[in-house]
Amino acid sequence: RGNLSPEPFPELLHRLYRQRTNGALFLLKDKIKKIVYFKNGTPTYIKSNMLSECLGKVLVAEGMISEAECEDSLTRMRAVRRQQGTVLIEMGVISPQNLVVGLELQLRHKLLDVFTWQHGETLLKLDAPSLRETVSLGMSTAGIIADGVEYAWSTERLAEALQPQLDQYWTLTDNPEFRFQELPLDEQEQAFADDIDGSKTLRQILDAAFLPAGRAHWVAYVLWATAMVESSPKCRPRLEREA
Repeated sequence: RGNLSPEPFPELLHRLYRQRTNGALFLLKDKIKKIVYFKNGTPTYIKSNMLSECLGKVLVAEGMISEAECEDSLTRMRAVRRQQGTVLIEMGVISPQNLVVGLELQLRHKLLDVFTWQHGETLLKLDAPSLRETVSLGMSTAGIIADGVEYAWSTERLAEALQPQLDQYWTLTDNPEFRFQELPLDEQEQAFADDIDGSKTLRQILDAAFLPAGRAHWVAYVLWATAMVESSPKCRPRLEREA
């Protein structure tokens, strides 16, 4: 059992990735309940009791079906007791291929919402059976963390999370398991990351960044949350360590 207040969701995800967790993480905030399923430390599927995250609502939000078609499908699925996706295909308003796309978007919506939570109870069940679903998130844990933080975290929240590290010297980790995780960085963001060599504090790194403040803080926090960087109270330039 735990809580998201002392351990934010991105850092919890990475801990479960390090531990190569298999099982289910139950999340509770007020009346909202979610279950995230893990395989070898990577989230694969998520359930939610939020009405706004049901398939039809997501498809409407993405412009894939109309509100009227959504309501019609709900009426029909109650009558025939079939899943909404099947009903939508039978109605001819969505193709099987687009349904798969919609189901993947639905999973993403469900998971990204958790990144907005600043508190919430957690319960990890390692013996929970895995699900055999036709779709999965299909993203690396590091990629999910980067996506979620970009979606939900303000520059102010990022700065607050990084504040304890400002006077620590940062360097890219030598651990290949973490160093080469897949992150959706563009060329400038990757150059910012590659320049972290142990010779500057995080404060100096951010002050010298050629990225907008929000992007620099986002890259820095994602690198920290995924353990792609290490910190030290002393200057430890990479060239000196490699000598």
